[in-house]
Amino acid sequence: MNNEKKLLICSNVTLNPIDTIINEKEKIFDLEIGDFDNIWIQAINTNVKNIFIHCDILNVGQEIRSKFNDSQYCKKIDKFLIEQLLKLKKQAIAKNQNILFSTMSEAIFSNGNFYKNINLITQNFNRFVLKNFQTINLDFLISSVGLKNSFRSSNFYRYSAPYTINFLENLSDCIIKSFTRDHLIKKKVLILDCDNTIWKGILGEDGEENIEYKDTSIGNCFFEVQQSAINLVKKGVLLCLCTKNNHKDLEKLLKKNLMPINMKNTTIIKANWNDKSENIKEIAKELNLGIDSFIFVDDSNYEISEVRSKLPMLKVCKVPENTYDYPGFFRNNITNFFNNDNLTKEDKNRVNYYKNEIKRTEHSSKFKDKNKFIDSLKLKLKIFSDNQNKNYIKRISQMTQKTNQFNLTTKRYKEQDIKKFLKNKNIKIFTGDVSDKFGDHGKTILVILKKENDFYFIDTFLMSCRVIGRQLEKVFFDSIFKKIKSKKHKIIGTYIQTQKNEQVKGLYKKLGFHLVQEKKNLAEFIFDPSKHVYKCSERKIKVINGK
Repeated sequence: MNNEKKLLICSNVTLNPIDTIINEKEKIFDLEIGDFDNIWIQAINTNVKNIFIHCDILNVGQEIRSKFNDSQYCKKIDKFLIEQLLKLKKQAIAKNQNILFSTMSEAIFSNGNFYKNINLITQNFNRFVLKNFQTINLDFLISSVGLKNSFRSSNFYRYSAPYTINFLENLSDCIIKSFTRDHLIKKKVLILDCDNTIWKGILGEDGEENIEYKDTSIGNCFFEVQQSAINLVKKGVLLCLCTKNNHKDLEKLLKKNLMPINMKNTTIIKANWNDKSENIKEIAKELNLGIDSFIFVDDSNYEISEVRSKLPMLKVCKVPENTYDYPGFFRNNITNFFNNDNLTKEDKNRVNYYKNEIKRTEHSSKFKDKNKFIDSLKLKLKIFSDNQNKNYIKRISQMTQKTNQFNLTTKRYKEQDIKKFLKNKNIKIFTGDVSDKFGDHGKTILVILKKENDFYFIDTFLMSCRVIGRQLEKVFFDSIFKKIKSKKHKIIGTYIQTQKNEQVKGLYKKLGFHLVQEKKNLAEFIFDPSKHVYKCSERKIKVINGK
């Protein structure tokens, strides 16, 4: 099986039958269970791509439970653990591995006289893993299941298996969620209803003075939900409102800035009496994003059913019946759909990018000629090559992971891959920052070339969906062609078809390439400078070399 699908589980206590539980829930992994008394040697020496490590305080040292009162012994254990973690961190970077830890819990011993000694071990261990690896919060998991429902001392002393099936079910869910999140469609847009979703009450009937969004027990629940939504916005999530309300009444309230959600941090507002499914379709069209990257939250069973029936690809969540459960539900469920680690400048400015895009759309309605519209934008393209990109590794990796529509090969690369490419003299990386009179799009174009003998192979050619339709791909390739121009080197471009990149199927022909071969989902093109005449773009786009 592909190493990407292998998962090694290392634990110093028996977690059986966790492999059976995981396979029953999700059959995408080829599971391997390590020996429970040999976790560090196995974890450090394996070449398996995905590793889950559960290092339990119950069995962290050979005599640990009888020596918790010995502070010097505990310090030795603490030192040993940090040494192993440092080795593991170094290995994970070298082998490009995904390592997930459960944090170390003190719950079972929190009332003992030797708590301070245990605390030394657990605090230092957790501090390290939280900083350097993905983690599952074991204390939170135990508190959610309940200590008595999580732990069985009889099983521990008999079989070194301290945890119940109930607990292992919940732990399995966390493991699956952590290792599958990169394979799921990333959610980019949060769409919220308003009445009884971001405040208590109905704006059109109760009036803004009688709806509750703070300063009451119920109001504080909605205030916390709003704040959680805004925390997502700060991490690059687009927030939209879709509600059956009078638009002027809603706009008047939001402009007063009385609550976390306001006019400035919402990207699009649909306040009318149309079907919400139709409004959501309009939002998708205006943002140029797939509905499968949206989440919709509403309190009404009718609205939930209407949207689900017409937009089955949309993730829909209902507000809990008990309002006091709402903040926790939002934190523990809604926010988990958004993978917002390793934020880039583009992520943090995403709301502004899309608001500016709406202005561009309105501006485009003034033109019948698309070329005149493009020229009117006064576009600027700033191009960075090779080591000029050393400060943008995170963004380059992110573009390969997230871009689907304008992506010729859809190859996914991690930061470690990009670092290796930059060190390779036979690989050239070009990125493009785009801006116009309405604002900055950020770093949105990427080409990776691999040189082999007399050929340049276009390994990756992608462009963010928010700059599609500006003819930038032609101008960008013009600049690359000038930088590598040589009659000795032919350029090979490959198109690998996916469910989402149909629109770029004919790109290489438009750029002047000639078809070499075509198979079921793959086409290969060539540009030979000694035979073909290259025609530059006619668009008025200012090109600037990066520094």
